[in-house]
Amino acid sequence: MEQVSVRTRAGRPVREYELPMPWRIPFAVTPASTFRELLGGGFQARLSTHLDTLASIMSGVDDEWVIEADTLEGNVVHRIQPVGPAPPGAARVFAQGLDVRLSNEQALEFGRRLKALMEEFEGMSSPEVPIWSFTALLTPSPRSR
Repeated sequence: MEQVSVRTRAGRPVREYELPMPWRIPFAVTPASTFRELLGGGFQARLSTHLDTLASIMSGVDDEWVIEADTLEGNVVHRIQPVGPAPPGAARVFAQGLDVRLSNEQALEFGRRLKALMEEFEGMSSPEVPIWSFTALLTPSPRSR
């Protein structure tokens, strides 16, 4: 913790502190009793928000929706998308999943590149444009164990 300013007032001055970023919170001091509980809280809330938002947008667009499933080099890819073009002025929502065979090194590289892409777009934030939410999970499939 670092002192960043001091405000004067009647009596003792008020010292203001700032925690350095990123915050590092040991698992042992969280209220979660298991790693699943710790992960589930944040991801479940984000996933629920994603699903509610996508369902609302999908039901509000007067279009036919399809689930497109395909294989790419033996890997299953699925997309949920409208049949027609996006309405004028409307943003295209995007939902896609991918199961892919990766070595540990490839999975690390995938994660590194995804993080770099997220950081690149994070730096483009502007208060004049809408906020888009992105959540990604890169985990080994239980089918591969």
